[in-house]
Amino acid sequence: MRFFNVFVILISFMTLATNSDCQTNWTDKLDLKLKNEITKDKANFDFILLLDQADLRFSRKRMNKVDKANFVYSKLVQHAQRTQHDILIALEERNSFYQSFYVSNAIRVKGDKSLLKWLAERYEVRNVSANFDIYIEEPIVEEPSIDLRMGDPEWGILKIQADSVWSMGIRGQGAVVGGQDTGFDWENALIQPMYRGYDESGSDHNYNWHDAIHEISPLHNDSIVEPENNPCGLDLDIPCDDHGHGSHTMGTMVGEDEENKIGVAPE
Repeated sequence: MRFFNVFVILISFMTLATNSDCQTNWTDKLDLKLKNEITKDKANFDFILLLDQADLRFSRKRMNKVDKANFVYSKLVQHAQRTQHDILIALEERNSFYQSFYVSNAIRVKGDKSLLKWLAERYEVRNVSANFDIYIEEPIVEEPSIDLRMGDPEWGILKIQADSVWSMGIRGQGAVVGGQDTGFDWENALIQPMYRGYDESGSDHNYNWHDAIHEISPLHNDSIVEPENNPCGLDLDIPCDDHGHGSHTMGTMVGEDEENKIGVAPE
């Protein structure tokens, strides 16, 4: 199971309520889950205040990518600072927990029902949503059954026309590539011959492999817990892949044997 906070979903998919001037009751601004929550005998709630959104229409005009990014960033930050200012000061005075977000112009708040009511009644607040945990099942990925002819390049190689470059005698000779990922299965037959440290008479991993994960820092408490996604261990002298993704990406870069043409620059 992988864990996601619902706030991430809200950034992408939230829809704002109608103008607060048309609302007569503070509970009209609450989503259904939060309305149900406040009927329970709970001391505190975790909720998201959605405020008025910045007008980014000017960014659609002709700008280069850097100018557009700077414009959008500045506009979002300035708009959030202006519209959140009074609420944040009030929350500071009340010693209330909050997190401010400028991308969606929202504030995460923890507080009791009276604080929730006071905030929902404010004119700046357009909508209030419960903040809760959701769980997404890991998808079951089935291996594709692709009937490739012996020695044919993979479809990705053909798509970027790397095979056309190969026909000119250019296959990555003299270049060294590196990857920073989940590690590498250096004994994988598709990538081992391309590993700079490999030698049939005796491989040398010095200056060909580096494990940057030397220790796991404690989180939230003083205990150090080995993460489940680090089965290879720490501070390794020999390459190892904790997940398989690193070997996959390295194969995309340099992988090849007589039957499988999967790497863009196999030499």
